[in-house]
Amino acid sequence: MKDISPKKTASAKDSSLGDKKTSRASEIEEIYRGNNVGYKTTKASTDDWSRAVARRPMRKKWLWLGGSVVVAVAFVMFLVGAVFGKATLIITPKQGDLILSGVEDANKRSLASSTASVLTYDTISKVEDSEKRIVKASGEEKVEKKAEGKIVVYNKNTVTQKLVANTRFQATNGKIYRLVSAVTIPAGKKSGSTVNPGSVEVVVLADKVGPDYNIGLTDFTIPGFAGSAKFKTIYGRSKTEMTGGFSGLVRKISQADLDKNRTELQKLLRDRLIKKAGQDVPVGYVLFSDAVKIKYEDRVVNDPSLPADKAYVSVQASLSGIIFKRDELSMYFAQKLIPNYDGSPVEIDNFNKLEFALQNKDILDLEKTTKISFSLDGTGHVVWLFDQAKLKKGLLGKSRAEAEKVWPEFTAIERVKTVFFPPWLWTFPKKETRIVIEIDGGVK
Repeated sequence: MKDISPKKTASAKDSSLGDKKTSRASEIEEIYRGNNVGYKTTKASTDDWSRAVARRPMRKKWLWLGGSVVVAVAFVMFLVGAVFGKATLIITPKQGDLILSGVEDANKRSLASSTASVLTYDTISKVEDSEKRIVKASGEEKVEKKAEGKIVVYNKNTVTQKLVANTRFQATNGKIYRLVSAVTIPAGKKSGSTVNPGSVEVVVLADKVGPDYNIGLTDFTIPGFAGSAKFKTIYGRSKTEMTGGFSGLVRKISQADLDKNRTELQKLLRDRLIKKAGQDVPVGYVLFSDAVKIKYEDRVVNDPSLPADKAYVSVQASLSGIIFKRDELSMYFAQKLIPNYDGSPVEIDNFNKLEFALQNKDILDLEKTTKISFSLDGTGHVVWLFDQAKLKKGLLGKSRAEAEKVWPEFTAIERVKTVFFPPWLWTFPKKETRIVIEIDGGVK
């Protein structure tokens, strides 16, 4: 009988192929490791080995490069946050409206202290300006004027001294000027062995007309006290120069032209002076447009350079006014109108939209009066204030979660929205300059 060899099955064939593949892979591995002894190197195995060698370092290179990029990006993000990081707080403070009306009283600050229930004011003066305009002249007329100015009269005696109107004051050049109105000079105050003199400001008028009485700053004595001790203890010193003295012919302007140009120039000067005064008001104060008085002085000026039928109408103006501290005025009305007000700092931020009227304005001398009455009408927008520097300091280096414990300390704050730059910043900067506060909610 013939021996019958069994046929190879498909599974046997696959197994043979698998062994062949495993053997090839092992060969490549050994070749890569340098242990190729005993293996027959073929072109196919050499190519496989080359690809394997090239592929393994490339995998390591890409893994290293990817890790480096992640680290670099993280470092740049940290650096940007540390150097350029900024937090902007958009804060809506507590606020409301006050209906203001009625007449209020206020005392001059030099004579009283401001409290929640007592209001005080300060004054501004000597805000000056001038303007002139060329107008048609019709002939000439003779004009005579006396020079005038202001002096401060001092009293080194410890009792007051009354001076009647027309009291003479003599300048160092011998010219005589007379007191315009009666006055009482306050007594001096003794301090140890010295006396601090009392003083009062007065207006004096030259004894005669003419430009010879136009003089600069100087000292004055009172001839009526000559021969007594008062001649040395009561004296005057210039506050302003003596000006306005004139005697001669001036070009004549019709009354109608004078009145028309005077009115127009006064209006122009008033607007300019109020604007100028508003710019000169100290920080923290408010000046209402009706809290001012302006004195005008007009004259016709002869200028030889003008044609014979032309002349200047010149107007000089001097403004004095009443100013209030914003915080004191705001808290005064808050105390008066807000139920259960606890004295927290507030500000009325729309004073410019309220209507102010100074009572008895026409008869007031703002430089001398010590008490005023006024009305302030309208709807005041009141805003509660908070210490911005303290808030910034409290947030330095805090995380977003930690900041939530800071807000309740500031009861004047109603809402807060925080915007970080860059957006991934999770802590507040460590420098106050990198924390910006913006007030929202219609607050100016």
